[in-house]
Amino acid sequence: SHGAWVGRAVLVSTLLSIVLIAAIMWLSRQPAAAPSRPGSIDQDVDLPFALVSVASVWLNPVAWEHYNATLLFPLGVALFAVWRQPGRMRLVWSGATTALVLFVAWLLSINMYEKNHAATVAAKRWYITANWLPWPILLAGLGVLMWRRARLGAGAAAQRT
Repeated sequence: SHGAWVGRAVLVSTLLSIVLIAAIMWLSRQPAAAPSRPGSIDQDVDLPFALVSVASVWLNPVAWEHYNATLLFPLGVALFAVWRQPGRMRLVWSGATTALVLFVAWLLSINMYEKNHAATVAAKRWYITANWLPWPILLAGLGVLMWRRARLGAGAAAQRT
């Protein structure tokens, strides 16, 4: 029946939200505990803040298209964070992050009129998917950048000892 399907959907979305919030907390545990240096830019909180700002909108039951403006700051943070990472692979990571940002920007640029006047059922399904897809893509991208930053930080700490 319809009621059982809705109940399962609510349960799955609630569990997914709890898992995402727990993952964000786990990824943010080290940057949040790191002491900031006096007079420096506290870069340890930029990626966790961007991740939480994307998740806080995406995990809402209702997110309108004008909420997409919320993605602009996290997109910029992702580009800045990847450029500031050390290592030989910086150009590869910068290229991959730039491609991700451009794909998200392309998804966000799809005209509202096209979304509402799709010619086929397949096109309508694509537009519905393209409407919510930037959020999990950016969540995943920011999460990977946080993981990479933590991994690079652990490698640098091991070299100092």
